Amino acid sequence: MMKKLITITAAFAFVGTATADDMAKKDAPKAPVAKDAKDAKPVAKVAAKPAPPKFEAPKPPAELTEMGKLMAGNWKCSGKAMMDPAAGMIEFKGMTIKSTLDLDKFWIKNEMAGQMGPMKMKGVEYITFDASAKKWQRVSVDNTGGWETNTSTDGKKWDGDMRMMGMSAKTKANVEIAAKEFKVTAEMSPDGKKWMTGFEMACKK
Repeated sequence: MMKKLITITAAFAFVGTATADDMAKKDAPKAPVAKDAKDAKPVAKVAAKPAPPKFEAPKPPAELTEMGKLMAGNWKCSGKAMMDPAAGMIEFKGMTIKSTLDLDKFWIKNEMAGQMGPMKMKGVEYITFDASAKKWQRVSVDNTGGWETNTSTDGKKWDGDMRMMGMSAKTKANVEIAAKEFKVTAEMSPDGKKWMTGFEMACKK
């Protein structure tokens, strides 16, 4: 009787196990069936992104390089300047200008020094050429706190503004440059209507 009970129990256990296995097989996710190659959708190709443009450092414009070569060197200047409208023009001699290309050859640097009447004058001016705007730009400062800014389309005729010794004025100048000499004639006006000579200067190497 005991053997029969064990046999029946074992049979139920086997049936239960088999049933559980069958159920597990039914509930298990089915592996995806591979579709026919004809039905497969083609994978879109992603276009490669173009390489970013390579950065190149700007180069000094040819106009500035040419002017820099013409101006380079040491100059001795003389002339006359308007220090005080009431006193008139004052003559000066022994003014020197040292001209070099500066700041990676993007600017012409002119360093000026000399006696002008009772005053010892010192000044620095920078000149460059804006190739995109097709304009020359000039900025100058001196040892009295004065400053001047000018622009030109040809490097010969300049227009701008200045501030010196507490006075503001419009300015315009004409520059003639040759291989061994250059001349500058400048005018100034407090209102842009009435003009007077600011200075006249002739320089030689």
